[in-house]
Amino acid sequence: MKTGYCETCGKQTNWKREIGLPFWVGVLLTGGLWLITIPIAPLRCTGCGAEQLRQSAHFRRKTYTPKNPESL
Repeated sequence: MKTGYCETCGKQTNWKREIGLPFWVGVLLTGGLWLITIPIAPLRCTGCGAEQLRQSAHFRRKTYTPKNPESL
């Protein structure tokens, strides 16, 4: 389990992977090959369930900033 700051909760919380029934059905149907997907499963906040944002620029949350604030 990993500890980090959650932007949704606004506090330090634990992060873990939620592996549910659909994951285990996939493991059974593929003969265990589906287990290699565990490292790419997103981490989730144990407090609110929000997914952790990825660190690369491709996965960062984008915010909208208008070019001309007076036009709003």
